Amino acid sequence: MLASAPVEDRVVERRVAHAAGVSRHLVRQAVHEGMLKPRTTLIKPVLTSDNKLQRVEHALGFIDERTLQFDPMYDTAHVDEKWFYADRNMRSYLVFDGEEMPD
Repeated sequence: MLASAPVEDRVVERRVAHAAGVSRHLVRQAVHEGMLKPRTTLIKPVLTSDNKLQRVEHALGFIDERTLQFDPMYDTAHVDEKWFYADRNMRSYLVFDGEEMPD
């Protein structure tokens, strides 16, 4: 019954109970008895060699070719990408033994 709930919906006990159509007490009891175990997964950044090359080229673009010094960048606004690609770095799931974690 609990295994019918998709792993992506097994983040919080209340959500597992709703997805499986059972009570929260049953989910909590399954966790207490060790049937379901909380596991965490980390999102790891993936930089390809093309990404690394683009980053170096971007940084080299700010060097003044006449003086070989970095431009002062007074007319540049820096925006943090994390604001646009907001996601939690760590996620917790309730999984059964031997079950695969979602990506």
